[in-house]
Amino acid sequence: MSGGKPWMTWEARIVWEMWPNGASLEDIAARLPGRSTDAIAEFRDKNHMRRKPGCFALPHQRVARDRMNSAIKLSENGLTINEIVEKAKVSKCTVLDFVKEMHGNGLYVAGYRKTTRKPAALWKLGNLPDASYPYQKVVGPRTEARLRREVNPFLTAAGFVRPPPVSMVGRVYQQSMSITDDEMEAA
Repeated sequence: MSGGKPWMTWEARIVWEMWPNGASLEDIAARLPGRSTDAIAEFRDKNHMRRKPGCFALPHQRVARDRMNSAIKLSENGLTINEIVEKAKVSKCTVLDFVKEMHGNGLYVAGYRKTTRKPAALWKLGNLPDASYPYQKVVGPRTEARLRREVNPFLTAAGFVRPPPVSMVGRVYQQSMSITDDEMEAA
């Protein structure tokens, strides 16, 4: 709910200094007379404020972070999100928040592991660049046939691309350009 009293510069400065360093809303409200924790939370959300990496206001968040760090540190090749959840015994939501906050600030993608659907990122501690995503390189016969069907007929007619096989109906196709006797009689 907006529309309250406007924020003074000194009030905003206090919130900007205290929130990223791990202060709780109650601690900030104690320093700001006339401001509730809801008003401070609204100001924080409106200005997209985030905490510095490693600064958590609640003790259980620090414990979860320590467990996730130790689980990742003990792995040699890195861990997927689901493996971090199993080893650190925390919720997937907590791990996703941890990865979102730490990615680029001490956490990187070391590689990818094949799964039944799409490759899963292997997360490791460190400040190295992320591994490149393994795109599908092998094209099967069905994909090849689909790509042949998707040839643009206008580019084919202009001669920019090879025409598809003759069995294709309703497209520009390759044909002999020699005139036979039957065609001469018809003309």
